[in-house]
Amino acid sequence: LDRHDLAHPADRTDAQAIVFRVLIDRFRILFRYPYFSRTMVLWIVCTGMSLTYYGLDIYLLDHLRDSTALVANENLVMYGTAVAQIPGYVIAAYMVERLGRRTTLISFLFATCVGSLVEAYVTPTTAALFLAGCCRSFFFMGAWGALYAYVPEHYPITIRVMGSAYAWGISRIGAFVGPYLVIWMSEQWNFSIQAVVWSLSGVLLLVIIVLLLWGFETAGQQIDEAERKTKFTASRESLPSYSILEDPYQHPTAVV
Repeated sequence: LDRHDLAHPADRTDAQAIVFRVLIDRFRILFRYPYFSRTMVLWIVCTGMSLTYYGLDIYLLDHLRDSTALVANENLVMYGTAVAQIPGYVIAAYMVERLGRRTTLISFLFATCVGSLVEAYVTPTTAALFLAGCCRSFFFMGAWGALYAYVPEHYPITIRVMGSAYAWGISRIGAFVGPYLVIWMSEQWNFSIQAVVWSLSGVLLLVIIVLLLWGFETAGQQIDEAERKTKFTASRESLPSYSILEDPYQHPTAVV
């Protein structure tokens, strides 16, 4: 549409309707084959990891403060756990290229469960809390690093930003619910720290199961090339028969 064609208010309204309809159809692609299962897997994984991360981080941080109140090296435990995140990212960045995104993510999530449970049961000494906290922090940050590489590769280039953005946006629900859920379990239901950590680790185990059953390895997959070969149609009703790798803005008259 030329800007001179939009001089009339009715033309501008039609153009806005076209853009809005295209955006809606782009969003609906996420819930059609073959992207529906990918979208659901990513939403579950991102939400579960956010819920567990913010729940564990806040709850175990308070636990560490209480446990290290009587030991000499409280700062060593607290800051050492935080610094352990950095090598976690670095190792994960290497492993995603060697083992694959999905395998690295599953491995690091399982190790996070182990580290969290060890931290919950360990004797509150400086060395024990330091090692357990570093293990949990190292592997959880590595899992986030693997997830950052894993999420965008589920979609072709034309809907990659949108698909990734919705996955991260939905994960904020878990980030919001996690801390409140932990407070509710510990204060209202009188859960012990071990019970709370087991519950949150159960969420991570559920995420691992989802990845094992329905997740797929994206490393080395040429999703864009596959879309060009299959010429997957975004919508048979409201859009013309073009691949989602083509720009729908080049076909504005086809949208009603």
